[in-house]
Amino acid sequence: MTTTIDPLREPALEFAFEIRVEVTEDRHVGRGSDERLTFAPIVGGTVDGPQLRGEVLPGGGGPVSVSYWPHTGQDQRCCF
Repeated sequence: MTTTIDPLREPALEFAFEIRVEVTEDRHVGRGSDERLTFAPIVGGTVDGPQLRGEVLPGGGGPVSVSYWPHTGQDQRCCF
């Protein structure tokens, strides 16, 4: 029995909305000498687009991790 696999189709993507957030000064949380972990509080913002519009309420935020060795990098994630 021969099984054929359909070729992958390119995804159909369309713009839904854009989120713009306002953050205050980040707060140091911890980590070692080669990495700094902070928390970036969200204090407001907007959501605007053809499929969704609204206001970002204060209270969300997320961790910001900055590594210094062997290279400098940043990872930021937020919860809305």
